[in-house]
Amino acid sequence: MIDIKLNNMELHNEILQNIYKKILIFLFPVLGIIYLGFKNYIIFHSFVESFCTVIGLGITIIALNTYKLGTNNQFIFLGITYIFISIFNLLHICSFFEINIFTNTPNLTIQLAAVKWYMESISLFITVLFLNRKIKPMAVLYIYPMISSLLLVCIFYWSIFPVCYIEGLGETFFKVSSEFITIGIYILAIIFLVKQRQYLTLNVYHLIFISILLKIGSQFSLIFFKDIYELQDISYHMLSHIFKLFSFYLLYKAIIETGLKKPYELLKESEEKNRKLIDLLPESVLVCKEDHIVYANDAALKLIGCTNTKEIYNTPYSQIIRFHKDYENIISKRIKKLKTNETTVEFIEHKLILPNNNMIDTEVGGFSFKFKDEFYTISIIHDIRERKKAEELENKVVEKNKLLKEAMEYDRLKTEFFSTISHELKTPLNIILGGVQLLNKTYSDYLECSNCQSFGKHIKIMKQNCYRLLRLINNLIDITKMDSGFLKMNFKNHDIVKVIEDITLSVAEFIESKGITLIFDTDIEQKIIACDANNLERVMLNLLSNAVKFTESNGQITVNLSDKGEKIMISIKDTGIGIPENMLQKIFERFRQVDSSLHRKNEGSGIGLSLVKSIIDSHKGNITAKSKHGKGSEFIIELPSDLIDENFLIEETAVSKETNVEKIHIEFSDIYS
Repeated sequence: MIDIKLNNMELHNEILQNIYKKILIFLFPVLGIIYLGFKNYIIFHSFVESFCTVIGLGITIIALNTYKLGTNNQFIFLGITYIFISIFNLLHICSFFEINIFTNTPNLTIQLAAVKWYMESISLFITVLFLNRKIKPMAVLYIYPMISSLLLVCIFYWSIFPVCYIEGLGETFFKVSSEFITIGIYILAIIFLVKQRQYLTLNVYHLIFISILLKIGSQFSLIFFKDIYELQDISYHMLSHIFKLFSFYLLYKAIIETGLKKPYELLKESEEKNRKLIDLLPESVLVCKEDHIVYANDAALKLIGCTNTKEIYNTPYSQIIRFHKDYENIISKRIKKLKTNETTVEFIEHKLILPNNNMIDTEVGGFSFKFKDEFYTISIIHDIRERKKAEELENKVVEKNKLLKEAMEYDRLKTEFFSTISHELKTPLNIILGGVQLLNKTYSDYLECSNCQSFGKHIKIMKQNCYRLLRLINNLIDITKMDSGFLKMNFKNHDIVKVIEDITLSVAEFIESKGITLIFDTDIEQKIIACDANNLERVMLNLLSNAVKFTESNGQITVNLSDKGEKIMISIKDTGIGIPENMLQKIFERFRQVDSSLHRKNEGSGIGLSLVKSIIDSHKGNITAKSKHGKGSEFIIELPSDLIDENFLIEETAVSKETNVEKIHIEFSDIYS
């Protein structure tokens, strides 16, 4: 902790020392210039204006010679304008009334100064106004010489430029107003500079901002300058020129920052980024000079088993990278092509032998170039082992897809076979069942017949087994419809309470004959929803028949219907033997049975619950099962409380008692007495 504090103090002291050094560096020249001004104002004026002229020409030279590197061509524009600003500044020095090169009146001096003020302020304003736009330098080279020439002719030849100073009266209104107008232009330049600061680096923005502020200070000081022979007026004039000097200097620094320093930093940064980019490339890159390796990126070093380029620097390429003998002729032709001319060779697959003698699959390409009369070749090696593995996997997937299509085609044929055989069985079965029913009706009155009791028993067995076969065939037909997408629902708006209650009470007599108590309960009297009543009856009969199968005498079956707002919940609960926990997720699968032994207590095909789930899914509902082995089971159906657009017409289930009895006999046919 103490060391950290000491280091921070040392750093703080070093920063303060640097600040003090900069203050001293600028303080002594400023004091010297001020002293010179009070001793000999003419020399002071000539020195400052000459120095500003040199800085202005420096701005021009830097801007013009770095315009290709510059990121902002507004500074090229500024550099061009400072040629003409410097010319007028030089003419201003030569026309100063104490030097007396052109004239012995101060009017010409102030006129040239006024031209310089306008030109400099407008140029800076245009620069900041168009920071985010392109300015054509050639247009500036045409316009500014024309304007400058016209102004010089107006001053020296035509003498029509506004008078700025009158002997005996002093400064004219034009001169004073020009100073205020110039200050206004500089203020506008600052406003636009602040608005568009995002187009400049922070350092350049600060330099230009302070430079314009100093120009405003310089112009403001000139307002109070009236007479060169008055000490107070000389002080204002000296202050104006000191502000001007530092303003030029800061603008010069901004041009250097933009034209030299920033491009150099960007170039250096770009070089570092390019090197990092090559190092980060996943492909291996090897640079050779006269067949000797001079650079290898990280991927190449990893491929050949090295840690840095120094280990293989100036090593012959053939000692590091070898190709399988089958590729020797192709490789020699490609290398010869690269060495002959600056050219490229396309990527082709090669077997590459690494220094550890491992052979891998690669794609190799490259190009050659000349630099300082020396030939360089760059090899780019792409490791395609993973791609080869992917291609192998893809081939396997294609093969498996082919097998899958064959299996699906076989399944389709099997489904068609089931459909055909089911219809073929159903026709003779209906004839047999019709015959059994006819026999039962014909001989039911002959009770005195000695064989009638035996006859009735056999008729009943035949009839029940016909129903079992009919149930199995109907399920098989529905399975084929479901697989082929033809199991359609006939949705209508029904009172779901009445549908469930009617089908439940229709089997009450049969269930109670087995010694099982049947209870129906509901928490609503009426609920209209869109459903297929016939298929829901089939669902209820299937679930009730399952409950009867696995519930012993003196047991109980409960059917409960409740309204859950957007859903209707139907529960069928029994006190039977229950379902093992490991089978709960499988009972809705086709051909699955809880008891898979050869001798089951109750018969069944294992497809009833699969059809139940399909019917509920078609209603956009859900069915789940809860059970504890030995304590009974509960099947829960959830149906959406939706309506179809029938003007809310309620369809009553028009199923006759005989039809219901027929359905019950079919669904309960695998329950033997």
